Amino acid sequence: MLQRKPGLDLFRAIVERGRTVPHGAIGIAAAVLVVVLAADAIGPRPAPSPSATNASPSGPGPSSTPGPLPTSDPWTKLEVVPFTPLADLAPASADTSGVAITTAFVFRSRTTTPALSLATGLRSEPPIAFAVEPGGGPDEVRIIPDKPLVPGVRYRFHATDPSGRLIGSWTYRTAQPLHVVGLLPDDRSTSVPVTTGIEVTFDQDGPTDVASRFSISPAVAGTFRTVGRTIVFAPTRPLAESTIYRVTVAAGVQMIGSNQTLEAPVSWSFETSGPDSSDTWDVTFGRPVLEVTPREPAVIGLDIVASEATAVPASVPLQVYRLPTFDAARDAATRLLADPGWAQRDRSTLVATSGLTRVLDVTAAVEHQEATLSGVIRLPRPLASGWYLLVIPREGRDRQALLQVTELAAWALTSETRTVGWVHDLATGLAVAGADLVDASGGRVGTTDGQGLIDVPTPAGLRPAATSDYGAKPIIAAIAASDGRRLLVPLGGPTFGGGYVSERSNLNTWAHPAGDWWFLAATDRTTYRPSDLVHAWGVVRSRDTGSVPDRLSIRLRANSSSQDHGPWLATATVRPNARGTWTADLPISELPFGDYILDVLADDVVLGSTWLGVHDIRKPAYSLDVTVDRHAVLAGDAVNVTARADFFDGTSAAGLDLVTEAFGATSTIRTDASGTAALTLKAATTTTMGFGYEAIEMRPARPEEGQISGSSNAIVFPSAAWFEASATISGSRAVLSGKVSRVDLAAVERQLTTIGWPENPAGAPLPGHGVKVTMVEQIPVTRQVGTTYDFIEKRVIPIFQTELTERRIGIYTTTSGPDGAIALSIPVPNVEHTYRLSLTTTDGAGRTVMFDTYASKPNVGSANPISHPYLDQDGGCGYVNRAVPVGQDVAVTMFEGDGRPGLAGQYLFVVAARGIRDVVAQTGSTLDRTFTEADLPSLNVLAVRFGPGGYFVTNEILLRAASESRTLKVEVSADRARYAPGETATVSIRTT
Repeated sequence: MLQRKPGLDLFRAIVERGRTVPHGAIGIAAAVLVVVLAADAIGPRPAPSPSATNASPSGPGPSSTPGPLPTSDPWTKLEVVPFTPLADLAPASADTSGVAITTAFVFRSRTTTPALSLATGLRSEPPIAFAVEPGGGPDEVRIIPDKPLVPGVRYRFHATDPSGRLIGSWTYRTAQPLHVVGLLPDDRSTSVPVTTGIEVTFDQDGPTDVASRFSISPAVAGTFRTVGRTIVFAPTRPLAESTIYRVTVAAGVQMIGSNQTLEAPVSWSFETSGPDSSDTWDVTFGRPVLEVTPREPAVIGLDIVASEATAVPASVPLQVYRLPTFDAARDAATRLLADPGWAQRDRSTLVATSGLTRVLDVTAAVEHQEATLSGVIRLPRPLASGWYLLVIPREGRDRQALLQVTELAAWALTSETRTVGWVHDLATGLAVAGADLVDASGGRVGTTDGQGLIDVPTPAGLRPAATSDYGAKPIIAAIAASDGRRLLVPLGGPTFGGGYVSERSNLNTWAHPAGDWWFLAATDRTTYRPSDLVHAWGVVRSRDTGSVPDRLSIRLRANSSSQDHGPWLATATVRPNARGTWTADLPISELPFGDYILDVLADDVVLGSTWLGVHDIRKPAYSLDVTVDRHAVLAGDAVNVTARADFFDGTSAAGLDLVTEAFGATSTIRTDASGTAALTLKAATTTTMGFGYEAIEMRPARPEEGQISGSSNAIVFPSAAWFEASATISGSRAVLSGKVSRVDLAAVERQLTTIGWPENPAGAPLPGHGVKVTMVEQIPVTRQVGTTYDFIEKRVIPIFQTELTERRIGIYTTTSGPDGAIALSIPVPNVEHTYRLSLTTTDGAGRTVMFDTYASKPNVGSANPISHPYLDQDGGCGYVNRAVPVGQDVAVTMFEGDGRPGLAGQYLFVVAARGIRDVVAQTGSTLDRTFTEADLPSLNVLAVRFGPGGYFVTNEILLRAASESRTLKVEVSADRARYAPGETATVSIRTT
């Protein structure tokens, strides 16, 4: 129960009498009130014992929110005297967009006190450094910022006298260029009504002269109107059906009353709706350009588009048209590869069939692939050598592909440094010498040698235009053999599925100037409020010379916007220092909640990006820190846990009930008068193998306005014993070797401090320990579940499913030697199978630990019998990489899909790092190479094999430098654990 105190009486007297009192008096009354409330909240309640078994006392407990004020006396209206500023602050340069970033400010005194004296109390948020210069008299000075202000930032200034009394406050926002923040219809929208209007929304008021910078293709007549920040283009008549429109707003759009303009053009496209289609299915050719031999009917892959309610077609109509010339085929390929992909109805990118000779018009049965939405269709007969247009007629937009019928085969790859081509004759299986690789303009790039290989510096005609998303439009090269045969080679053409994997020729999509830089970018946090300022920082240096760019451009955009065209929501320009480090401040004032991307550019090249979000941040009432006395323990050990709750002004949060969840149990404790609570818990883990990573979590027992929680963690070992073991099949026996050691908790604590993980818990050996070994045989049972079609080998391949059944072989025992070593040799019934050996032992306290290892023949893995050839490991998710010490020899092997080393044949290995480094043509399936200093930090390797059906292209493998001998340890520490606002923090950085 709160009692009336002198502080409350003073406050009530002020209110009831309606008197005006000095600013300081009201401040004192408020301070007394707060102190009295805090004392009442914690005074009558003794601190409970910090034990995990404490029960919460009955009745409402204290929280971070004080109780209601007493209401025994009537309240009257408080009359607040209007605040009269004692000074004025105004920018010297401003317009309707805001304050110029290079402006000075004029500070004037409204009293007899000189402006120079009052200016000593002037501060800003965000902080800026400034000089004070004399003005037109003693009542005026000029405030000169040391550097230009940040565009688009709201700066809040306030001035106080020496006693801390406020004498004035002002807010100004700096000007920034105009940006587009909204589009209607959105980019790449489909099924847009033909009656749509087109809206462009800007981030500032007063955009003008948009009509002169607006264009739409195909051209459309219309009128413009302005609604706030939105410019609306209203077509005078409906748009054409089933048509792609591209809209551009050119740079330079102006603002009324400002010299700020739209700094970058904005372009986007959309597709209008058309008549409703009666088709219940849709298909896409697996690739826009396909190749087959004239010796057999073409088998063509389809990607089938269907929903749960859509019937998958049993057949599709197919028309085949002959293209009269190679140039006609090139034109068709150019048109098909330019297909935007997202359009559903527009026919402008299709190849016209009028005037072409139709050679086939059939209904082709769809052979569906097992468990996939893909299938194949077969032509009824072989086609003569030449070029053909495949058409699947549909309502709205037909599906088309180019078919090359030829015995000439080629695979090619470009990079920013070199271009490789490999040419063969499918009929003879031999390499083709003397064939020219020509670029899109017809210029000769190079000629094949006796191995059918071209390896030349990449010419300008095969360099893709760099794009910010590291993508590139396909480039159509060609092979011209000496006997007159020609073959189109689309570099970087898309694959839509239909059973095609990676055998296509490719364009280096990483041919991007950003690869020439070491680059790092980060922000001070990932979540911001709409009124915050983003503090970004990073490092940039040339990979080749170590040089630093003169300046960097920092741009903020919405997550859904284009990296090439924006719109940009905030920008900044910074100069890196001699070491390449840089910092930048960007405003996010008034941005709506959502996700955004920060791009960093040098010479208009995007070096990299980082992500951030603008969301509602609810500051909790207090902080909650949880610590433990040790982080590495054995099951059953005592763990001392300490929690401390503090308000953000540094005072303790006393009397708080905290729920603790740890080691599978829940308990409640209460903080004492110092805001501290302590308890002792018994460590536990559910695992019997290795160790358990256990969290100790605390949260308030009662609801709070913001999310409040604290946590720590402990590594819990189920036993004091630790296994290290491995097994293999040698001859007809499973051979086990290993060691039993004592868990070194002190070493684990050190490892957690240095590397964050218990890398090696093994300590002193445990001799004379009995170990039980249970061996289980894993028996594979394989059955055929379907078939698939291999477009390279041109054959049907059965699909098999393998399941493992297990059979226990026996239980065996062994005892660790004086050095803790264990060894066991067990006969096995089938050396082709894998065996699981489960090891078990107990420590002196009876705690059990287990360890599993597997025995199999060396180099025998779980190969998938239908997968394609691969490097190092079979399929799966993730990028295959291998750590290699500098100076070590490394072997990279191409395996067949069934796990065997690659068959004898013609192999091409490509080694790349910022461009193609080496190309090796050989007959063996293993590449041998030494990893050298020149290869740092990594190499990429891929392999290609030519066979009867064409080219097999493997996955890439990354060979990276082993980091053990090249690790730089960085330690960062502060001189204090906490700081008050405005205090100076000293941070020390140590590298070893």
